[in-house]
Amino acid sequence: MRDVRQRHGGRSERVRRAVRGVARSLLDANASRDISVIEIAALAGVTPSTIYRRWGDASGLFADVSIDWLLGKGDPRDADPIRKDLETWISEYAVRLGTPRGRAAIRDVIGASHSLKSGMFERAVEVIEEVLGSYGIRQDIRPHATRIVDVVIAPLTFKALVGENELVSKSRALMEAAMLVPSFNRS
Repeated sequence: MRDVRQRHGGRSERVRRAVRGVARSLLDANASRDISVIEIAALAGVTPSTIYRRWGDASGLFADVSIDWLLGKGDPRDADPIRKDLETWISEYAVRLGTPRGRAAIRDVIGASHSLKSGMFERAVEVIEEVLGSYGIRQDIRPHATRIVDVVIAPLTFKALVGENELVSKSRALMEAAMLVPSFNRS
């Protein structure tokens, strides 16, 4: 399967946005995941082969959209220190993750192709890098995004998957533990 993020611009990008917009609307409306590719294509104004070619099937499309919804954006908040921004983003992720939609999104990702699963990891690293990179701190002295995913995001996601509650407090505890890891700032 091709990487759905490889082309940005032109007709291809408009089609991708239209299809993802329909999928996002369906997820927002808590629509059944049993909707067919043909129905999604009709709503987006594209041919079903477009969806099959880019996402493989409807579950792949829902997984791709769910990844972006779960991870949100790493919008830095200029007035806060780096740790506070990182904690804020992780808390926001925990809140989304703890909702019925968040748990369904994780199930979507787990049921998706390998490239979409690894895409969630890559997207999480990108978002965390946005938060960390906004401060202009040298990479060799700031926390590594992959370490944050390994020590905070992965365990938190698993906890949500198995139905644990109080994810925000657990996210804070994981973040605290991560800061105590001796090699947190090294790869």
